[in-house]
Amino acid sequence: MVPETWNVGPVWRGAVVHAGRVETDQVSSPVWATAGTTGWRLSLRVVPGSRRTEVAGPVGEQLKVKVAAPPNDGKANAELIRFVAASFGVPARDVKIRQGLHGRSKVVEIESDVALPGAWL
Repeated sequence: MVPETWNVGPVWRGAVVHAGRVETDQVSSPVWATAGTTGWRLSLRVVPGSRRTEVAGPVGEQLKVKVAAPPNDGKANAELIRFVAASFGVPARDVKIRQGLHGRSKVVEIESDVALPGAWL
């Protein structure tokens, strides 16, 4: 849970800074999503070769995303970027895979000031 006031640390999107103190009424984000100054950082567990591309729900500290593309030649990564971009309503160029390019556990960054889609919560 995000405290109402915070003297040190990150400033959440939608927060108001008064005399060095951050005040916010924003609810904390899920454990798999971290809000930054330029967008979101998502910790995802990707399952390639699924029947359809969809969010399957949280698994530990990651969000499980099923991808309807095979895990070869970067097809699953391309489909993941397309799906995340469409879900957040941002261009695909604003979605980057920062870690896990060749694995199932990935860290994806969205470089845009948008809210988490309701279907992802």
